[in-house]
Amino acid sequence: MNAFKKIQSFLKNFKIISHSGLARQIVFYIFLNILVIELILLIPSIQNRENEMKNHMREKIDLTLQNIDFENPRFSPNDLLSKIVNIPKTDIDAISLYDSNGVLLSSTEKIIPFNSTMTEGIFTFFQTEFFLHKIELTFHNEKVILFISHDLKNSQNEIRDFIVRILELVAIISIFVALGTLIILNNILILPVLELRKDLNRAGNSLIKKDKKDTMEFVSTKYNQTNELREVIDTFRIMYNQVFDEIQKRSKIEERLEELNLELERRVTDRTLELQNINRKLRVEIEEREIIEKLLRYNAYHDELTGLGNRLLLIESINNKIIEKSNKRFSVLLFDIDNFKIVNDSLGHGLGNKILIEVSLRIKSILEGSGSLLVRLGGDEFTILVDYTNQDEVSAIAEKISGSMKIPFHVEGHEIFITVSIGIAHYFDEYENAEDMIRDADLVMYRAKELGKARIEYYDFKMREQILDNLDLQTELRKSVRNIIDLDHTISNEFFLVYQPIINFQTRKLEGFEALIRWQHPKRGLVSPIQFISKAEESGDIIPLGYWIIKTACNQLVEWKKKFGDINTQISVNLSGRQLRENLLPRLIIGHLQKNNLKPSLLKLELTESAIVEETQIARKMFLELKNIGIKLSMDDFGTGYSSLSYLHQFPFDTIKIDQSFVNRMENGGREIIKTIITMAKSLGMDVVAEGVETKEQKDKLIELDCHFGQGYYFSRPLTASQAEEFIRENLNKNIV
Repeated sequence: MNAFKKIQSFLKNFKIISHSGLARQIVFYIFLNILVIELILLIPSIQNRENEMKNHMREKIDLTLQNIDFENPRFSPNDLLSKIVNIPKTDIDAISLYDSNGVLLSSTEKIIPFNSTMTEGIFTFFQTEFFLHKIELTFHNEKVILFISHDLKNSQNEIRDFIVRILELVAIISIFVALGTLIILNNILILPVLELRKDLNRAGNSLIKKDKKDTMEFVSTKYNQTNELREVIDTFRIMYNQVFDEIQKRSKIEERLEELNLELERRVTDRTLELQNINRKLRVEIEEREIIEKLLRYNAYHDELTGLGNRLLLIESINNKIIEKSNKRFSVLLFDIDNFKIVNDSLGHGLGNKILIEVSLRIKSILEGSGSLLVRLGGDEFTILVDYTNQDEVSAIAEKISGSMKIPFHVEGHEIFITVSIGIAHYFDEYENAEDMIRDADLVMYRAKELGKARIEYYDFKMREQILDNLDLQTELRKSVRNIIDLDHTISNEFFLVYQPIINFQTRKLEGFEALIRWQHPKRGLVSPIQFISKAEESGDIIPLGYWIIKTACNQLVEWKKKFGDINTQISVNLSGRQLRENLLPRLIIGHLQKNNLKPSLLKLELTESAIVEETQIARKMFLELKNIGIKLSMDDFGTGYSSLSYLHQFPFDTIKIDQSFVNRMENGGREIIKTIITMAKSLGMDVVAEGVETKEQKDKLIELDCHFGQGYYFSRPLTASQAEEFIRENLNKNIV
């Protein structure tokens, strides 16, 4: 019964230790050590076994050779070989017999090569090992050498079987020794170690759960051996007690810390909420301030109306490019809308602003993807900063912009046609800042306007002097016009009128004068009207200047009437399209006529076709009002404008003035044109004045064509007031023609 319990206990312990890594390692290393030792002992045994087999082969051959009579003359080399080949259990593979000089005397089918230095050895041939040895003999009183080769295949099989038997025996011994050792170490080492591991796990869990230490029972403490393992177990018990006591102390501290942490968290939470509220308010203030700052920065660099960049952005961008050390290939395109003030004044600034927005959008679409900067300088002036690789690219952009303006704009039901004048300044090394470059683009843009508007002009440093001179002239013109100092529009004596006689071809007498303005500049001398009239129209100075012309001409007519009696000399004055937009013009004219007791019919206002086309709606209303007053109206430069016939029907003209270009070409087709104009004018109840009559032949042909009036150098150059007075005196009652 006790034996059965011991067996059960052993099997139970064996099952436990069989799952133990320590036990498996012990068994493995014991088995491995025994196996290595046996293998070390086995190698010499194998070598001895091989040597025994070789010696056995040599002994059998030596025994056979001792029984042979080498002196028998009938005993041949072949007989010798047959004797040796048939020796049992020698595994002879080949035999070769040589004399002392290496001459083959006899051999088996396989010949062994002669080698005088070889004694014996093992060699491999076609993956088979052979044992070769050499025997020196005296055969028929001559020294011969016998080479014998043994096939070791069978011998190797025997050795392999020998090794297998030895290894099997070694394995069995190793297993039994390992198991025996394991059984011995089971109670002494393995089971106590496993119990100690279990106690360590339980102790760890106990420390984690903070169980009371007096509830812990360690199995490993039952170990009653006196050795190092016992010391480890005792040390573990002491360490556990110390750690447990320390954990208990720390637990109390942690509980207190937790209470303090909760209190701290409560206070931190309250303070955090307070700070969050403050931070939220600050963040809102900062965001509002950032929005305001961004808006201010944006407004500082952008135009409020169009959203484009402004002058400041343009200046910074150009200056940055000038400062850059990279290749400086860029241009400034500056343009403004021709006659935009007319649009503003006639249609209102609100609609004008919408046109500016539409213009900016159209140009932005042209520049999209080009990397160019479009800005609005102010008013109707825009500027583009363009990078280029070839200056033709800049010209192409300018042409696109100019061409795009030919498409009418539709704003608030109005179809509006506009053109732009473009000035281009390419970067040169002479430029030191953006202002100079913008100034030059502006200068050349104004040159484009002077040359007829709707043009593209390029700045050249050579033209700066001329452009600046034109600008100076415009400034001086404005200064001279601004010298009007009273309600009567008294103006400085820099301006004066000249009078060119108009002759009646039917009565052959003086019909009247055309009043023409001249400017006597204090430094420049006499300035041609061609140079300053267009500038006055563009700047608006033509308004006070034009009224001064009417007033002065009327005053002069009054003087002549005083001197020459109640003459019916008519005075003609040119009126610009810009003056048509002045609603007070009819009232001012009639007021002046009444003040001087002049018949309205003695004043004739001349307008060009181009002025009428630009101000069609306004002109029609103004003409009717002037016509009702009794003032005479004349279309100047007829035939050189847009659509003369249609305007003759729309406006109440009294006179048509044939342009001098037709008079000069009377010999080259001009005659028929003049004849047609005269016939048409008569059918409409209008009279005709031919301008630029310079020869008697021209005068005679015009009379022949039944032209009513003529003026030109043939009759008289433009005369000063005193000269005109003398002309009247000399020709008052005389036939001039």
